Amino acid sequence: MLRDIVIDYVIKNYDRIIAKSKIFAGEELEIEDEIKNIPWEMFSHKTVTDKIVGGVDGSVNYIEYKGTMFTVANAEVIVLADEGLLRVDASGFADIIVPYWLPKERSKLYMEILEYKTALKALKENKDIVVLFDGSLLHSMPRMPRRYFTYSTKDIRYIEETFGERFREAEENVDVISREIVMEMLERDGENINHRILTIEIFELLSTLSLLLDPEFAGRILWVAKNSTDNSVFHKTIADIAILERYTIGPGFYTAGSSYLKGLEFFEIFDKIRRVPIFVYYARLDEKGPVLRVEAPYISEKEIKEYLALMSSISAGGYPYVLRVAHRDVIVRNNDVKALAGMLGLDVLGKVRGYL
Repeated sequence: MLRDIVIDYVIKNYDRIIAKSKIFAGEELEIEDEIKNIPWEMFSHKTVTDKIVGGVDGSVNYIEYKGTMFTVANAEVIVLADEGLLRVDASGFADIIVPYWLPKERSKLYMEILEYKTALKALKENKDIVVLFDGSLLHSMPRMPRRYFTYSTKDIRYIEETFGERFREAEENVDVISREIVMEMLERDGENINHRILTIEIFELLSTLSLLLDPEFAGRILWVAKNSTDNSVFHKTIADIAILERYTIGPGFYTAGSSYLKGLEFFEIFDKIRRVPIFVYYARLDEKGPVLRVEAPYISEKEIKEYLALMSSISAGGYPYVLRVAHRDVIVRNNDVKALAGMLGLDVLGKVRGYL
């Protein structure tokens, strides 16, 4: 059995594996002055703002059939107000992925579009909300090879001129309009349009993100990650977030500098986005809580303390409670996908494999 083979491998390589684990646990880390004297700044836990905190999260799940995929996605914004936890906005869809090309990657792309649009709607309708996203903005750009795109200036300008108005209308309806546009293109142009399809879908993602990062919402959106692989501060084998969690004590924060979005510069609309300064902080909200990575567009070091105090005031186990609830509430479970597929009679398609 494979299980016996793996157990035998672990026994034979025990010392080597443990040696690696000690490095990443910090036991073998050389403690240099820059780590010994980390400038861990305190922040007051008293909030002096009337803002309320919302957490947004999205989820996607699917069943893969022969030649197609059935995808279910949803997103929601949860706020913690005087009345308790409230779902202020939610959206979702179930659909067949057409064409059957990069279906998992495109399903995730659709979910991210839905998440951004749901957050955007909440921000427009509730002027006092600060919305927290789970994860990293700087590492969220689609990482599909360029060969998958049609990314000439002419093509992307054509997308804007032809479909721009429909994208803007879909922002109000919180819908992933590129799904409809893809079907229209297939009917009009035939089968060989895969690269143009992905270009349109990513254009919709970026156009929505450009609205979120507009100065109109400056100071109202932050990304919070429980983990990170980034090591650009200390340049060690282990990630910066792990070093800071090990060598700092109590609530506080470390300013890691600022950065800009990279990766999709060949989209003209990206020019606006990549000029937005994204300040990066590592912070502990509670006495014994974990260190989190916080990415805050426009929010400088002078301002971040107010936001950390706000997050600390709704912290549960060192993590913003609204994000914890949104993540738990939004999950598309295997039984959900199975039930919806059953309603549609999709079993006749012949399931290959299913569920995340």
